[in-house]
Amino acid sequence: MIDYILFVIGIGIIIVSFIWIKKSEKEEQQLYKNIESKENKLLKNIHLAQNIMNELENIHKNIVLDLEKKTKDLYNILKSIDENMGNKTLNIDEDNKYNKESQDQVEEKDSTEIFILMKKGYTPSQIAKKLNKGIGEIQLIYNLNKIEE
Repeated sequence: MIDYILFVIGIGIIIVSFIWIKKSEKEEQQLYKNIESKENKLLKNIHLAQNIMNELENIHKNIVLDLEKKTKDLYNILKSIDENMGNKTLNIDEDNKYNKESQDQVEEKDSTEIFILMKKGYTPSQIAKKLNKGIGEIQLIYNLNKIEE
């Protein structure tokens, strides 16, 4: 009788083992399906990201080309403005007989006057008021002369 009971217990253990193995196989298959599903989603996202990168690269190329074109257009516009301004400047110079040397003489006279007033003890703001010039201009001329000395 003990043999019979051990035999039944053994068969029961075998049946439980088979059930447990089947359950583990189902769980493994479910995990595999989940992994496969996530892998497919990941591959789709990678493909989508590559498409987005390609689109961005195309947009970048178009923007660069547009910027280059606009830069060339602006360069041409500035070039034509310079040419036009050059012609008008020449006309003004001829009409007014403006001489650069006379401007240099005026600036030199102002610089000399600034140094004379500074030696007399005037402040930069007083000199600026007296000569009708900006304080920054007075200080700049004074500092430049200090550097040269």
